[in-house]
Amino acid sequence: MVRFIYFLFIVLLAAGCTQGPVEKPLTAEEKAAIKKADHRLFHNTLRKHLKATADKDIETLKTLMAPDGFMHLMRPATPVVYTTDLYIIYHESWFQDPDWSIETTITDSDVGTDMGMALVALKYMEPENDGKPYWNEMLVSYTLKKYDDGAWYVILDHSSSVKKSTDKK
Repeated sequence: MVRFIYFLFIVLLAAGCTQGPVEKPLTAEEKAAIKKADHRLFHNTLRKHLKATADKDIETLKTLMAPDGFMHLMRPATPVVYTTDLYIIYHESWFQDPDWSIETTITDSDVGTDMGMALVALKYMEPENDGKPYWNEMLVSYTLKKYDDGAWYVILDHSSSVKKSTDKK
């Protein structure tokens, strides 16, 4: 009987040792620090995306696309683009035109632990379109997702026109 109790004690001791360290829950301060870091990384990625677009920098834009190829581009009066490859092809073509510029302002955002969205006021401008300057004031919503590598990637770009220079008055 003593042998059995001794054997049982050894088995239970061995089983308890193989579980590894117990993780303690994060403190409120640790959670707040993680949330602040996520918010900062989200906004840095979005600003980098907006700058790459304004600078017509296709190589930087490629680094901000989701590694699994997931992407939706929705623009007025054009078919929806469903992959990062098609998004890049669209932008490569657009970036070939040197006669446009954009100004952007991030107006709102909501960032979660692995998904966030932002609303951007964007003004698209061409110095000449049909003999006159052209502009298009738009609202663009962006959705970014944090992947397993801890980085944020743009997965949705949805724009809508608010006011154009060609609108009838």
